[in-house]
Amino acid sequence: MYYSLAGMLFMMLGVYFALLVNFVTSVFWVWVAMDLSTIFLVPFLCCGMSLTGMYQWYKGSATYFVVQFMGSASVLYSGLLLWEPSFGGMGLMFLATGFILKLGLFPLHFWVPRAFVNFHYPGIYLTGVIQKFILILAMPFAEAEMAEHVNELMVLSAVASVLYGPIAMFNCTNIKTFLSYSSVNNTGLLVICLSVSKSVFMFYAVCYSMSMLFLVLILSFCMSDTIKQMGATLPNFYFSGFLFMSLSFAGFPPLTDFCAKFVVVASCAEYLMWFCVMAVLASSMINLLVWIWFSVMIIRAMPVEDSFEPTFEDLITNFGCILWNVAGGMVLMLFY
Repeated sequence: MYYSLAGMLFMMLGVYFALLVNFVTSVFWVWVAMDLSTIFLVPFLCCGMSLTGMYQWYKGSATYFVVQFMGSASVLYSGLLLWEPSFGGMGLMFLATGFILKLGLFPLHFWVPRAFVNFHYPGIYLTGVIQKFILILAMPFAEAEMAEHVNELMVLSAVASVLYGPIAMFNCTNIKTFLSYSSVNNTGLLVICLSVSKSVFMFYAVCYSMSMLFLVLILSFCMSDTIKQMGATLPNFYFSGFLFMSLSFAGFPPLTDFCAKFVVVASCAEYLMWFCVMAVLASSMINLLVWIWFSVMIIRAMPVEDSFEPTFEDLITNFGCILWNVAGGMVLMLFY
């Protein structure tokens, strides 16, 4: 009970200060809010050390804290440079670099797999999904003429992340490393969405966060390190939910992930962002092959029979996973 209360307390404080980033106007207070969010999230990651082992907890949390601190320091330094108009361009460059590092976008993504492989699954979901949504909303797309190249740099980094993520996923046998490169890919997509409009960003964010929530719930049940181990420990009861989820992440129509990327491509085409359109389409093709390979590896390792007796929570999780991936995206498109 103590672990649950402590974990919830630190998690709520971390999310609260991350949300605060979007309500402050000074770069200094942006830096303060981001650092407080990181400080409170580290104890939340520590609370799950019994799930990953002490050494892994230390490596993951230390990597995450140091990198987030470096990104925040870059943001703070940009605020100091922006006080002097003659250094405005350099200040914006430091500001963009700080956010690219904190989000784990290409080419400053090096910390993401190193941290994720040592996190527990709730920590992966919070740092790789929820916190990134909030930081992306705070990401500045400046309107000044001197900021044009900075905006292009951020979008170019996002496009490179969209293309690099699925390619790197092919080399992964560890599930958490696989999820880390998937996070790099989807973070790039979210930045592209925000460069189009906030409504597109919110649509994709809801689709991605719900899909990842069901994936993390199933992975938390298996508690496996490698893809083959997950197949060996995944009960046959979850086969239907896992199959629909994998097909959705692969981009098969009319499942949820297909609907989300369709909206992204259509919105980019509407704003004549053809470079982003081609990047998202190429990434989706690679992502299709990756998730088919991932699904085949899991299914081949699954036992023919097992003695698993599903609980009420298992029934809700599996049914919710199927329902969301089959109809979630189409329902959201009706309200978009």
